Amino acid sequence: AVSLLPLFRGEEIKQIRDLYFVRREGGSVYGGKSYEAIVRGPWKLMQNSPYQPLELYNLVDDPTEQRDLISEKPPILNALRESLRKQIQRGGVVPWQP
Repeated sequence: AVSLLPLFRGEEIKQIRDLYFVRREGGSVYGGKSYEAIVRGPWKLMQNSPYQPLELYNLVDDPTEQRDLISEKPPILNALRESLRKQIQRGGVVPWQP
């Protein structure tokens, strides 16, 4: 486990693994579909809704996520997409609802 307390103190922590975020939506519009994000170092690969394409940002150079670099950084995209795929598969074994 890695404590996030140093971040709240304004200190840095060494990221030792990818950070994975997932959100599942209910209701008739989303029907349990999810959208995800993964952060590795300065890079963030994300989706803003289950129906939008992936976006890639460098959080150091662009902390407000204004410039999508997905078409400019294929090697980074491919590495993060592969990691994201593995996370989604791992999470898919847990049912969304009983």
